[in-house]
Amino acid sequence: MNLLFSGCSYTYGDELQNVFKERFSRLVGDHYGAKTTNLGQCGASNDNISRRTIEFLDKNTVDIAVIQFTVHQRIEWFNDEDKPVKFTPQRISNNIQKIYYRDVYR
Repeated sequence: MNLLFSGCSYTYGDELQNVFKERFSRLVGDHYGAKTTNLGQCGASNDNISRRTIEFLDKNTVDIAVIQFTVHQRIEWFNDEDKPVKFTPQRISNNIQKIYYRDVYR
């Protein structure tokens, strides 16, 4: 069985002592004897989670996908070079805020 886990820092296992042995995806995979893929990424937005999950599933087949979405305030957009840009409004000192307001609210 192939399991896919996708999400933000919770899915990644951030703040665990041993991320790769203690995170949820590993525990579930070990319990069921399944191969797991974890696409968790710290600071990921729902846009990012959706995009990376779809890109993965376009090239891979899984039996079950567990997608753990995050807070709606995080967003992602593509800049003029077609590269994804992350924005988390909770990070007040983030220079991305200036770019976000310049690009999105023109």
